[in-house]
Amino acid sequence: MSSKKKRKGDDFRDIVNRALEKELNTPLKSEQKLFIGTPGKEHAFDLASKDQSIVIECKNYTWTKTGRVPSAKISTINEAVLYFSFLDENTQKILCLMKSEHPERKETLAEYYAHTYDHLLRDIIIYKVSEDGKAKKIRPIASL
Repeated sequence: MSSKKKRKGDDFRDIVNRALEKELNTPLKSEQKLFIGTPGKEHAFDLASKDQSIVIECKNYTWTKTGRVPSAKISTINEAVLYFSFLDENTQKILCLMKSEHPERKETLAEYYAHTYDHLLRDIIIYKVSEDGKAKKIRPIASL
């Protein structure tokens, strides 16, 4: 991964950290290593609470310039969803996606992902997070 891409990802993780610490009223730590799978292997999740009851993955992805689905990036999000599946069922699993809008689209990339891949997400919560640090939960959608 290029240092520019890593910096972009780190910057987004820091934005998410500040936003969700407020939202969840819980301090979060970066690059938290947890054992997943059998036999267990360490995986570094982007953020987690001290007691690891909350685990967060952050993806700073956008629509393509032409408004198409960034399929390789969607695959990477699906990989993060797979990693979540190995965590204890009592762990709060949160996927934070950049609030990416495109003039050719009626929804953000986060909203697109949430409804298109809902069948894979089980107990995963999704937030869309803007560059200015505003976080909005989009999954699960509150019942009326």
